[in-house]
Amino acid sequence: MLNDELPMWRIARGVANPNISSPTVSKVQNRLQATIDALVDRARDQGAVRDDITGTDLFLLMCAPNYVAGYASGAPPDLWRRYLAIIFDGLRPQGAHPLPHPAPDR
Repeated sequence: MLNDELPMWRIARGVANPNISSPTVSKVQNRLQATIDALVDRARDQGAVRDDITGTDLFLLMCAPNYVAGYASGAPPDLWRRYLAIIFDGLRPQGAHPLPHPAPDR
């Protein structure tokens, strides 16, 4: 079970790390992936995200804001919000261009 006191970046890095071999982490990863897949399918059906976005795409993008903000020395603690907004803008179907590669398999 995840501790509510753990910083979000530690949880995100642990869940997104393919090198961690733990039944608990695997269970969380599988549940998270299934939830994300369902969310993306619903968003796609509603026209809220691009047709070519997959749950795997979103899963891989989820940790990016924390990683990016973590590398900025002296950054405010909510800098990740900026990068999350950029990601959300890129997921929208308006103005989308074809992606150069297919989504990776999980």
